[in-house]
Amino acid sequence: MNGMEVITTCSPKHADLVRSYGACHVFDYKDEQVVSKIKDVAPALKYAFDTIGNATSSPTASQALQVGVGNVCTVRPGKAHTEKVVSGCRVTDVLVWTAFLKDHTYGTFKWPVNTKAICSLVS
Repeated sequence: MNGMEVITTCSPKHADLVRSYGACHVFDYKDEQVVSKIKDVAPALKYAFDTIGNATSSPTASQALQVGVGNVCTVRPGKAHTEKVVSGCRVTDVLVWTAFLKDHTYGTFKWPVNTKAICSLVS
């Protein structure tokens, strides 16, 4: 994983699969102690990538980060569902839908597919 120690959450039924992809630590996202367990293995954790983007995923991720220097990147456009992120945690967002080569809409946000841009990336 390019020198990174990957720590992730998933359902227990997918834990072995996620480990096979290279995750060093895998936790059940429904475990009430997930934040403290992550902090135990990575007390200096500074970055989290929230690939779910629901009402609790970014706030939970921010709680596992080092206070005052944490960074959460969410897949939700407009940083939706990040209102309850820990104070002082930096929040960014990234648009990953462009990889699916179809138009996407989320609330008032609209992203048309841009095959020209995608083709230039792969050629």
